[in-house]
Amino acid sequence: MLNRIDSYFRRVAHGLRLRGPLAGDVRARTLHGLVVGLLLYIWIVHLPIMVPLFVVRKAGSTLANLFLTLIYGITLALLKRGSLRQASVFFLVGTWLAATAFVVLGGGMQSTALVHYVNLPILAAWLLGTSAAGLTTAVCLGSSLVLAVLQQSGVPLPHYFPGAPFGNWSSVAMATLGAVVPVLFVLSALNEALEKRQLAEEERREANEKLEQRVKERTAQLEDEVTERKRLEADLELAARFPGENPNPVMRLGQGHFVDFANPPAQELLKTVGCSVGGEAPAEIGEPAVAALIDGVPRQIEGTYAGRTYLFSLSPSPQWGYVNLYATDITDRKQAEEAIRESESRERARSA
Repeated sequence: MLNRIDSYFRRVAHGLRLRGPLAGDVRARTLHGLVVGLLLYIWIVHLPIMVPLFVVRKAGSTLANLFLTLIYGITLALLKRGSLRQASVFFLVGTWLAATAFVVLGGGMQSTALVHYVNLPILAAWLLGTSAAGLTTAVCLGSSLVLAVLQQSGVPLPHYFPGAPFGNWSSVAMATLGAVVPVLFVLSALNEALEKRQLAEEERREANEKLEQRVKERTAQLEDEVTERKRLEADLELAARFPGENPNPVMRLGQGHFVDFANPPAQELLKTVGCSVGGEAPAEIGEPAVAALIDGVPRQIEGTYAGRTYLFSLSPSPQWGYVNLYATDITDRKQAEEAIRESESRERARSA
């Protein structure tokens, strides 16, 4: 049974939904729902129940509600055509005309229909914006002020609608419905905007956390890179200091014969032959170095300087155009070898 009722109301709601260009517009759909609700109230509650049982001026009330039906029908037609602004203006103007008629025919400032002057600015603000709300407020306040001045001046106003209790309740109900719908719409929009903002804030917070994590990771990587770079620089410094701290002569000969570098022991060696850094190496070193650079083959030579004998190891780097020279003092070894040869010669002489 409940399923049938639910299915019936779903079919009715589907049949009454807004069609046309504005079917996807939330504001237009809400106005459409409000107008349909007011029409249903008129034709289901007010005309068949309230007018026969509780309204004193049945003919006048019926004509007034038929006028409202015309206003609401034209509003729905404009919405279906896609004219939201025109529909909104027509709805507001028609409602103001009907409310003013009820107020004037209901005793002026004593009429409960004045409540419609309260909800009209709310409807205008919702449908057309602040400018329309200001204009509607001015019109409603001006209309009520005119009525107040007339009555204060003693001008009598008709009491065609005397204001029966249920008739007054019906008027308040329609005004309340007209005010509640836009307020609910605005609150819904605000809640939706708040949810979107909260979602955006959450996404921003998560993005910030991810960014902070990436910054921390990158900072750690940079720290590791800096540490590694410092270690490499220290290693390079040690490597660069090694030739200078080597107790044996070390030289680099550019193009095989220009002394580009010499550590302190090598500089002392070069002084013995009148050479220095930036000049040419001695021929007995430069010529073999050039030959080693040309053929790219390491070699060793011996040379005696200031009474000391050195073994020079030549390490060419043809791609860079220089030869590294590493000298080893072999004087003591040479002297030992010479002593051994002399001893062997003496032994052979004795034997002979």
